Amino acid sequence: MDLRFPWDATAILSRDERLVELMRAGRFDSLMKNVDEVTRRWAANVMTQTRVALGVVDRDARHTLHETAKGIGHGEP
Repeated sequence: MDLRFPWDATAILSRDERLVELMRAGRFDSLMKNVDEVTRRWAANVMTQTRVALGVVDRDARHTLHETAKGIGHGEP
Protein backbone atom coordinates (compact mmCIF):
# COMPACT_ATOMS: atom_id res chain seq x y z
CA MET A 1 0.00 0.00 0.00
CA ASP A 2 1.28 3.45 -0.94
CA LEU A 3 0.40 6.14 1.59
CA ARG A 4 0.51 9.67 0.28
CA PHE A 5 0.51 13.00 2.06
CA PRO A 6 -2.99 14.58 2.09
CA TRP A 7 -2.10 17.61 -0.06
CA ASP A 8 -5.67 17.96 -1.32
CA ALA A 9 -7.39 17.38 2.03
CA THR A 10 -7.01 20.85 3.56
CA ALA A 11 -10.77 21.47 3.65
CA ILE A 12 -11.40 18.19 5.47
CA LEU A 13 -8.49 18.62 7.87
CA SER A 14 -9.47 22.21 8.64
CA ARG A 15 -12.74 20.89 10.10
CA ASP A 16 -10.80 19.01 12.77
CA GLU A 17 -10.93 21.70 15.45
CA ARG A 18 -8.55 19.88 17.79
CA LEU A 19 -5.94 19.40 15.05
CA VAL A 20 -6.11 23.06 14.07
CA GLU A 21 -5.92 24.09 17.72
CA LEU A 22 -2.76 22.00 18.15
CA MET A 23 -1.25 23.41 14.95
CA ARG A 24 -1.90 26.99 16.09
CA ALA A 25 -0.44 26.21 19.51
CA GLY A 26 2.81 25.15 17.85
CA ARG A 27 2.61 21.48 18.80
CA PHE A 28 3.98 20.46 15.38
CA ASP A 29 6.70 23.10 15.15
CA SER A 30 9.46 20.56 15.73
CA LEU A 31 8.22 18.63 12.68
CA MET A 32 8.07 21.80 10.58
CA LYS A 33 11.71 22.85 11.12
CA ASN A 34 13.09 21.41 7.90
CA VAL A 35 10.11 21.49 5.55
CA ASP A 36 9.87 23.35 2.27
CA GLU A 37 7.71 26.38 1.47
CA VAL A 38 4.98 24.25 -0.13
CA THR A 39 4.50 22.36 3.13
CA ARG A 40 4.46 25.58 5.17
CA ARG A 41 1.80 27.05 2.88
CA TRP A 42 -0.19 23.83 3.16
CA ALA A 43 -0.17 24.01 6.97
CA ALA A 44 -1.11 27.70 6.89
CA ASN A 45 -3.93 26.91 4.50
CA VAL A 46 -5.35 24.23 6.83
CA MET A 47 -5.37 26.72 9.71
CA THR A 48 -6.78 29.56 7.60
CA GLN A 49 -9.58 27.51 6.04
CA THR A 50 -10.97 27.03 9.52
CA ARG A 51 -11.23 30.80 9.87
CA VAL A 52 -12.92 31.07 6.48
CA ALA A 53 -15.44 28.39 7.44
CA LEU A 54 -16.23 30.30 10.61
CA GLY A 55 -16.68 33.55 8.66
CA VAL A 56 -13.71 35.23 10.32
CA VAL A 57 -11.90 36.06 7.08
CA ASP A 58 -13.35 38.71 4.77
CA ARG A 59 -14.15 38.26 1.08
CA ASP A 60 -10.84 39.72 -0.22
CA ALA A 61 -8.85 37.43 2.03
CA ARG A 62 -10.88 34.46 0.79
CA HIS A 63 -9.95 35.31 -2.80
CA THR A 64 -6.26 35.48 -1.85
CA LEU A 65 -6.51 32.17 0.00
CA HIS A 66 -8.24 30.57 -2.97
CA GLU A 67 -5.48 31.72 -5.33
CA THR A 68 -2.79 30.47 -2.93
CA ALA A 69 -4.56 27.15 -2.41
CA LYS A 70 -4.67 26.51 -6.16
CA GLY A 71 -0.86 26.28 -6.11
CA ILE A 72 -0.68 23.92 -3.14
CA GLY A 73 -0.37 20.31 -4.12
CA HIS A 74 1.41 21.08 -7.37
CA GLY A 75 5.11 20.35 -7.31
CA GLU A 76 4.92 18.81 -3.88
CA PRO A 77 7.87 16.76 -2.69
